[in-house]
Amino acid sequence: MLDIMRQHASGWIIKILFGIIIIVFIFFFGSGTMHEKGDPVIAYVNDEPILARDFLRAYQESTERARRENPDAGPEALQDPQAKQQLLTQMINSMLLREAARDMDLSASAAELRAAISRLEAFQNKDGVFDPEIYKQVLAANQMTPAVFEQSLRENLLLEKVRVYVSLPARADEAQARELFTWAREQARVEYVLFPQADFLAKAQVTDKQVEEFYEQNKDKFLRPAQAAFRYLAFTPKTLAPYQEVKDDEVRAYFDSHQSSFVRPEEVRVRHILLTVDPAAGPAEAQKAEASIRALAAKAKSGADFAELARRNSQDTSAANGGDLGWFGRGAMVKPFEDAAFALKKGEVSEPVRSEFGWHLIQMEDHREAGPMAFDEVKDQIKRQIAEDRASEKISDLLDAALDQLAAGIKIEKIAEQAGLPVSQTDLTTQDTLVQFFGMTPEAARTLMDLGTSMSTKTPLAIEDGYLLAEKIQDLPEATLPLADVKDQVLRALKEREASRLAGEKARQTLDALRAGKAEEALKSVRVSEPFNRSGFIPGLGGGPALAQAVFAAPDNAWLPQTFPLAQGVAAIRLKERIAPSEAAWDKEKGFWVSTMSQRYGEELFQAFLTELRSKAKVQIIRADLLN
Repeated sequence: MLDIMRQHASGWIIKILFGIIIIVFIFFFGSGTMHEKGDPVIAYVNDEPILARDFLRAYQESTERARRENPDAGPEALQDPQAKQQLLTQMINSMLLREAARDMDLSASAAELRAAISRLEAFQNKDGVFDPEIYKQVLAANQMTPAVFEQSLRENLLLEKVRVYVSLPARADEAQARELFTWAREQARVEYVLFPQADFLAKAQVTDKQVEEFYEQNKDKFLRPAQAAFRYLAFTPKTLAPYQEVKDDEVRAYFDSHQSSFVRPEEVRVRHILLTVDPAAGPAEAQKAEASIRALAAKAKSGADFAELARRNSQDTSAANGGDLGWFGRGAMVKPFEDAAFALKKGEVSEPVRSEFGWHLIQMEDHREAGPMAFDEVKDQIKRQIAEDRASEKISDLLDAALDQLAAGIKIEKIAEQAGLPVSQTDLTTQDTLVQFFGMTPEAARTLMDLGTSMSTKTPLAIEDGYLLAEKIQDLPEATLPLADVKDQVLRALKEREASRLAGEKARQTLDALRAGKAEEALKSVRVSEPFNRSGFIPGLGGGPALAQAVFAAPDNAWLPQTFPLAQGVAAIRLKERIAPSEAAWDKEKGFWVSTMSQRYGEELFQAFLTELRSKAKVQIIRADLLN
């Protein structure tokens, strides 16, 4: 049962829950026809009641879903009057659409219902075929009977029919779709004069008074997070393995019976030189790096010591080791690098290779074919594996004994001594670091941080591959860092801010001169951007929607009236050219854009239809207090 639930959990959440809990229009079907006399009513729709219990049940489901999606949400976030009002509106819409379906003589047949259920992936077996047993088990695990689910799904199918019926007249013609396509796919290229912030840092003056004022006004930005140190016992196979006895003959026997598992893949050992190139860099920078790597290639192929070339020139962390990357198999490196490395002969130097990281030069050190591994190569690995397997079997008993001693008031250090286990200690660390260090959940790390000094955990905390018992030995509460500790940081921030102001001021002066035709010198510094779309992001420069809006609304060859802050500084900009999408792109995407426009028109028609239903309906809210 649990295996089935795990296998189908994702499909259930995504494919089915939206049809029951997150349904756009249906919340607890039939609320107006299944109530008993005297049940509280939250609202009437054309004299048909919406029961308060149905509304509250639906709201409870929605808050539970919100809590699962956001475990850190506080109670106030889950008790939102606006969300309650939206939920009631959806329930009202659902009732009105059911009435409309009756007026249109629409229904969902049993055959349509069966087909819809059989298509849901959560109810299918591994061969993609509907399985009645999986269907029952998945519903049972979610406290739902087939009758309730099928009625809810039938209602959903019915309301979808209403949506389709109302939207039928919506059909965009190619001209409308082409207009949207052209607008969305159009690109622009600009000319710009950039004033880098870095050029003004030396001129940026900041006084001690400004530093002190900034610090006082922004103390909340200079907090040292709470820290704590812990003494702990980790019950994991890796920590307990060194204390397990494994005999040599056991290791040999394991190897003899598992030789097929110890096969070495084809591997190479290479050295390399990397000259990095930013992915957003322009052609000039990439060409400069290529020229440099080709010069190094010529030296290497002329007999220069490759390792020394790597130490002096490589921009990779392997430079200190002469570019040595050690042994690796296929799949360990990016594809262009891998292809070049495995194609080399021993001692051979490659041609320059371009990857997402930049330009590489590779020298083959050694190569070994795939094949069986010798006992001496794997004996340590086998011994470690046997020890860890043996340790795993003992974790439960050791943990139970430790918990009994902990309950009796015995300290972790003494428990470790009696059990012959290692006790470890952390440095002062934050909650986030605990999550990474132990492989535990944020909730478990919070439990540790909330301990009082000299207090121990009362129950084991789950960590990666095992459990943890811990005692807090030092506590350092959150505190504001003194100005002396952050002065350099404040000074740097203020200088950067002042440099940006100076860059902006210079850009503004230059722009005024450019617009007046009096900046011949500035025109010598004009650069041309890469093409960009209406998002406004220019490769290598940055930007944003405000830039896009201004550029695409500007007349050609006119300097824009305002300057723009970009990633590297402040720029004066003018539109150089508009780049229309190609006919080939339109032919390829035409169907998508016609469909998109039609869907948009259909949604507009449906919303208009729903608005008309609401305007003609008689809706009375009886229990407005339930919406607060």
